[in-house]
Amino acid sequence: MAIKVHTSYKVKGFRAALSLHAQQHLMSMGLAPGRHFTVMQKAPLGDPYILHVQGTRISVRKSLLEDLILEAIDER
Repeated sequence: MAIKVHTSYKVKGFRAALSLHAQQHLMSMGLAPGRHFTVMQKAPLGDPYILHVQGTRISVRKSLLEDLILEAIDER
């Protein structure tokens, strides 16, 4: 799934190949299954992305976002 700016997503889960350490890292940033986030912007060269999660802006690499199973919930 291509990740789009100004779109909200729901985290459905993690890809099977994602390590437990990486899963814990994502969850510590608020990207746990069931959570919603909005992609605010991406860097000019495409990495990292700035996300709005639980009232906070975080920076996440594209490779980590691609390891999430996402459902788009709001496309503008």
